Amino acid sequence: MPPIPENFDLGPYCTIRRLPPQRKGDLVESWLSRLPNTQEVVLNILRLPHGDLDEEHQRAYAALQNEVKILKKARHLNIARIYPLNSRALSLQEERYLSQHDFRDEAWWFWAMEHLEGDSLARRMKGKRLPLEEAAEVTYQLAEALDYIHSKGIVYLNIHPKSILFRYPLSGPDMGLGPRRVELVLTGFGNAASADQPGAIDERMTEGRFESYVPPECIRPDRASDQPLDSRPKDVYSLGVLFYHMLAGVPPFTGSDEEDIKRAILGADPPPLLRFDVPIEVEELIFKALQKDPAGRPTMEQLLISLDKSVPPPRVVGSRIRVPIGDGGALADGTRAHTLPYTSDVSRPFDVRGGDEVVPPAPTFSEKFKAAMSKLIPSGRKRYPVPKLLEPADGLTIDERVIFSWHWKRELENDEAFELRIWREGEDHGRAGEPQKESMVEVDLDTLMYNIPGEGAECFWSVAVVRPYPYESLSKEAKSHGFVYGESSELEGLEEGTGDGTEDLAGVGAYEGD
Repeated sequence: MPPIPENFDLGPYCTIRRLPPQRKGDLVESWLSRLPNTQEVVLNILRLPHGDLDEEHQRAYAALQNEVKILKKARHLNIARIYPLNSRALSLQEERYLSQHDFRDEAWWFWAMEHLEGDSLARRMKGKRLPLEEAAEVTYQLAEALDYIHSKGIVYLNIHPKSILFRYPLSGPDMGLGPRRVELVLTGFGNAASADQPGAIDERMTEGRFESYVPPECIRPDRASDQPLDSRPKDVYSLGVLFYHMLAGVPPFTGSDEEDIKRAILGADPPPLLRFDVPIEVEELIFKALQKDPAGRPTMEQLLISLDKSVPPPRVVGSRIRVPIGDGGALADGTRAHTLPYTSDVSRPFDVRGGDEVVPPAPTFSEKFKAAMSKLIPSGRKRYPVPKLLEPADGLTIDERVIFSWHWKRELENDEAFELRIWREGEDHGRAGEPQKESMVEVDLDTLMYNIPGEGAECFWSVAVVRPYPYESLSKEAKSHGFVYGESSELEGLEEGTGDGTEDLAGVGAYEGD
């Protein structure tokens, strides 16, 4: 397909410049455009070839229609505003918000929305943690928009910094140092769905999505609690991930690859928020939103009320993180002196006397040299030996309480642990229990494998060395051993005789001989 040129007339609209895509490989192109003698708008254009469409184009077209359908009835300050198209651009007279333009061998489907002049939240967060008041205000505005669409029976399913834009710039030559006008806007409603369609929702969240923000019930639907017709807790969870990410500088669940991230989401606890200025109540609210069980999460309304109590408005968007200071230069009441803040790359202490974050000194030559050499050394995962599985041996039939044991060539460091993984054939490698320091563990399979239908199920087990906080697999997973959970039908038949089936045959021969 030839690229869309600038200054191209699409009906009465004239393209000005193409805007950056929200996601790599997105088929929808967003173009800043103008109508004669009117303000600028953004045209979202999907180019489809004439004739039969492949699966990728079909999904893109369905998402485009879905987004227009949702935005037509979602009128909120923190939701991108859709514009009715100029009458000269309409090819479908009954539809004022979506139109088609035939160009050569393509059909261009397009719709118009407001031009959001600010950057994305992802750019605002890049390489830093946000001050508490700013992160709280961002979370509050987004929660208001999500609470609004939840009341209409819609779930968003696309919470991520790249999908959230500022309506106005936060910096520039005309921006002073005082309070800034902050309006967050949700965009990208192609994944949105009715809250009572759990099956379709799980597929939309895990297909082409940002894995760290996906709730555990979407990765492993059979582990979710009994809430099949309410998917709103999925948005609560993803908003909790975003709130944590803004304050910590990293998502709560990380890993070296997609499987590590999935295992962390399913089984790991989020690391504590090590910041002086974050009240205990805020941390507890975030951790409630990150509950594995959807039934344990707060509603958006409860989250809004708790946030207002913990970080009262008005909340100012500032450029510095401040530590609450009391009389005599000591930490103010409610400030946690036992914690230290951290970012994704380096711990940065606070100057408690001044209340501002300390700018770390420039690295020395030795530190620069070590950092450069560390990039040339193979990753930590390759340096770790692989555990050797001992018991139970490969191919046994086991049930109830079983002792799993393994051997590792070296001692564990303080931040390292063993992780036992047990899974059924064809499933993800699920973690069995918490990471531990011992090289053996007794497991009650009847409790662990509650979701395996019937007995005689073929399962596998393995062990890896991990770092629990933040989660990361350090060693390769040991070559798995297989086992049969419970008694298989063939073994049950043998148990009635001698164990090899000869007793029944001998009995038949003796009877006939008499």
